[in-house]
Amino acid sequence: MKSKIIALATTLILVALTLSACSGRIVRPTRGEWSNDIYSSEYLGLHFVLPAGWATVSDEELAVIMNLSAPIAGYMGMEIPDDMDEFHEMMAVDPVTRENVNIIFINAGTTRAPSVRRMNAEFSAALNSPNITITQAITSDTVTIGNYEWHHMSVEMTMLGSVLEMRQFYNFHAGYFRAITITRPATSGMTFDDILAYFISLDDDIPERNTQDNPQTHTAELIGTWLWDDDELFTYTLHADGSGYALYDGDRTDFVWHTESGNHLLMHIEGLPIADSWTYSIENNILTLASRQLTDIIFTYTLVE
Repeated sequence: MKSKIIALATTLILVALTLSACSGRIVRPTRGEWSNDIYSSEYLGLHFVLPAGWATVSDEELAVIMNLSAPIAGYMGMEIPDDMDEFHEMMAVDPVTRENVNIIFINAGTTRAPSVRRMNAEFSAALNSPNITITQAITSDTVTIGNYEWHHMSVEMTMLGSVLEMRQFYNFHAGYFRAITITRPATSGMTFDDILAYFISLDDDIPERNTQDNPQTHTAELIGTWLWDDDELFTYTLHADGSGYALYDGDRTDFVWHTESGNHLLMHIEGLPIADSWTYSIENNILTLASRQLTDIIFTYTLVE
């Protein structure tokens, strides 16, 4: 579910932008690059300074996430056009809280941008799904990010039991639709303004990054195989070297794990920029995990080996 939530914003953009083409000069975007946890793009005229605790998403990880777009669209009763020419430029995410920034470019096939009213209408139509509850949709004036002006759209939605807030900043440049999308859970500790502050102009001084100092350990009492009390087909296995895996009816998901202060257990899913976050306790070989990401989610496991 967590990777589906990360992919949701891009899915909505791809579905909404079924724009008709006309003749005109199209200039393909040039890629930005990451260096020392700072994303720089001459094409967009901006830097993005990676917040403390966030991770950059590799092209391989991004491909895995974006492969979920079609199934999500089907779940929402929508369809992504086969000939959509999109380019996923950059993504950064907090693996635990799921706040994320996503930049994509889409070949609109025209140098004449559709009106903001039309964009809003198409986006709203894409969101019209029985599996999504829209609780708020707002359009504001343009804002400046980096060296360009961006239209702004805000959406709050409930999907798969989670409330998500999304802000999309978009403009058109030489035949390409360019979108910066910020997605955050409603329970996030970071506001949109907090995240936007990490975008700076190419002419601005790059601020010093804050770092997180939270010692990581591999608590010995967690090492072993734990059988879920609700379903004997599901187990967690945690190794002393920090590797581990979840096994459900033969389907294996690998992860790396560590513990932090406050009985905090983190499992970073292999191949995806996300982690499961739990508060743990152990008594009489019974492991109790309480989710730090979803309310009222508590599971118990029994040590079997």
